[in-house]
Amino acid sequence: MMCFINIYAKFMLNGCPTPLIQLKPRQVEDAVLKEMQKRVSALHKQKSELDKKMQTMCRKRKAIDTKPLEEPMKQWDKLTVQEKHDIAAAMIDVVLISDETGIEVRFSI
Repeated sequence: MMCFINIYAKFMLNGCPTPLIQLKPRQVEDAVLKEMQKRVSALHKQKSELDKKMQTMCRKRKAIDTKPLEEPMKQWDKLTVQEKHDIAAAMIDVVLISDETGIEVRFSI
């Protein structure tokens, strides 16, 4: 038993709707695939724009007063271990440890 499906479609040509036309199954597949590719491209473009915004947000840095660090950094070799530790603690914002990404140190300067 053969089953035929008549598919009709309306298209826009230069902003004006066309009359209904009958499409063959292959034409329907092509039209659906073309529409899906168009949507995927639009979503990819949106994702790229959002990625750029995220990178920009991550690059913004806090204004930090580095005056207290300048003098100790000039004399680094003469400092005690505890003084070096205190300076490092002032420079590091957070240390993240993960089994996926390893160790990530985020500096506050």
